[in-house]
Amino acid sequence: MDAIHTQIVGPTSSLAARAEEALDKCAFPFPLTSRLCWLRNCGTSDDRLAIATTTSGSFRAALGLNVKKTRAFPGHRTIDVHAIGEAYASDSGDALLRQITGYAVSTGCVLRVRAEVQCRNEAARAFVRRSLAGLGYRQITAEQIPSRTLAIDLTPTEDELFSSFSSSTRHKIRKATRNGLQVTPIADPVLGERMNSILAETFDRTGGSHDDVDWRQVLAVCQARPDLSRIVGAFKGDGRTPEDLLAFAWATRQGDRVLYDISASTRKSDVRLPLLYPVLWDQIAWARNQHASWFDMNGITGGSQDSDGGLARISSFKKGFGGTEFEFGEEWIFEPNRFKSMVARGLSRAVHRVESVWRSRG
Repeated sequence: MDAIHTQIVGPTSSLAARAEEALDKCAFPFPLTSRLCWLRNCGTSDDRLAIATTTSGSFRAALGLNVKKTRAFPGHRTIDVHAIGEAYASDSGDALLRQITGYAVSTGCVLRVRAEVQCRNEAARAFVRRSLAGLGYRQITAEQIPSRTLAIDLTPTEDELFSSFSSSTRHKIRKATRNGLQVTPIADPVLGERMNSILAETFDRTGGSHDDVDWRQVLAVCQARPDLSRIVGAFKGDGRTPEDLLAFAWATRQGDRVLYDISASTRKSDVRLPLLYPVLWDQIAWARNQHASWFDMNGITGGSQDSDGGLARISSFKKGFGGTEFEFGEEWIFEPNRFKSMVARGLSRAVHRVESVWRSRG
């Protein structure tokens, strides 16, 4: 059997392009966050791609590195490795994680590597856990990804899927479409400001915090790979101006699943319809047509609809679409220099406290 060789290259390199083309031909289940269209449009200038090949030159796997500057420690970086799924529970995946970890150590300026493990298969998850633990990573409480999610099986027919939803959910989808709400893909960057406004309103209702999204970059990914990234909006009638946009949802292909990534809706409108129901159904139907295995609802909480406020209401909305709940997401970190990391965390907490004080005074 050929030995596995690994290297890290920039996303604009010819080798990165050849690797993605070859891996596509053998149906390697790339997460979008490791795709060149993502790294080039939504990443940073420091982002990298780790590539695994055999001695004979065959491409086996690839995994993206999201490299960011940190305000807490000038001149230093953090690395995020997203969506490490079942495809990386292999010798090639293990080799890639070793290469990424070695890269973090050798640069001398990486404070932390954060690895997101998202394996539905328990045996695959155990494999990746062993790889990470053997490299000196430690598991932390998942904060950037949900630890528990809801999966909708996409193998039934579209009619069977719709019939599997709760009667209330089916009624709300029909009600919205009967009363003039139109759901269509979004391609115009002019709508970006409106989308961020709706997003801010939605987070205010749930008590969460968010950063504005650069939708121009995201829409560039959607245009380059409409089979991997898609945003749809709910519009009032035939209008397509920013004021006519009432809700939207972004879905992304992450390996064999499609992720319900970001969604939002407004209540500052004279339209009194269940806005997100038809939008989410449209994305689920699209995911099935893209031959994804399952649709990831991107997190679920426990409790009743009233016990946990906005988050529980969101979970209640998601559960109306059926599906199966299970443990899914884990976060692991590796710190090449524990002392520097400790100092950086202290500085970061201090900066956040100062910013919070200034915001409260504003």
